[in-house]
Amino acid sequence: MTRDATSKGKGERKLNSMVFQEHGVFPWMTVRDNVAFGLKARGMGRRDRYRIADEFIAKVGLPMFRDAYPHQLSGGMKQRVSIARAFANDPEILLMDEPFAALDEQTKLVLQAELLRIWEASRKTVVYVTHSIDEAIVLADRVLVMTNGRDA
Repeated sequence: MTRDATSKGKGERKLNSMVFQEHGVFPWMTVRDNVAFGLKARGMGRRDRYRIADEFIAKVGLPMFRDAYPHQLSGGMKQRVSIARAFANDPEILLMDEPFAALDEQTKLVLQAELLRIWEASRKTVVYVTHSIDEAIVLADRVLVMTNGRDA
């Protein structure tokens, strides 16, 4: 019997993780608990999930904020938390829907570089949606352009 993404057993790797345009952090959780959320949902023990969460918190440059709450973070920092959580879950596929669209240009460039650095280490399959041709060129090894059918 095969298992799909909805029937994964306890502790098994998720098929995918999603990073949205707007940060998806829980306001009542610390950075560390936000990053570890998916691991906890999969039944991973506290020591292991915090070890993994701390690793990805460091990778996105937020180790000094691991005990902070989202209201204490900038928009870019919240988006880093979302990215760390997605990678910490060790998905087969990472889905990203314009995760940097709401950020200022400088923060966007920094996060693009961080995303590429983290991706280099993991080589995850990433499906990245963007309206920016420049962003697609910087981040992608393959670009697909979608139209409404009338423009083709």
